[in-house]
Amino acid sequence: PLTSDSYSLSGDFAGRYDIIGEVGRGGSSIVYRAHDRVAGREVAIKILRTELAQSIGAERFVREIALTESLVHPDILPALEHGDANGRLYVVLP
Repeated sequence: PLTSDSYSLSGDFAGRYDIIGEVGRGGSSIVYRAHDRVAGREVAIKILRTELAQSIGAERFVREIALTESLVHPDILPALEHGDANGRLYVVLP
């Protein structure tokens, strides 16, 4: 089901991703199921919790994604995209 957070995220990703619903929450992030309009496929968008993003900073988040992208293993999902959407740090996964 879509939550109020999902509706506000739809504006953050307008034009590229349609938020379908929340998949799950953890200590560091919230994961949403979305449709990638450009690629025509479903993806997962993992958004770092705001309070954690403020404490660790965007640089560390980007470094961790770069490290993950350098690893090649069948059990590690590749990052398709990452960035900052209206102050929300995110990574898009298949």
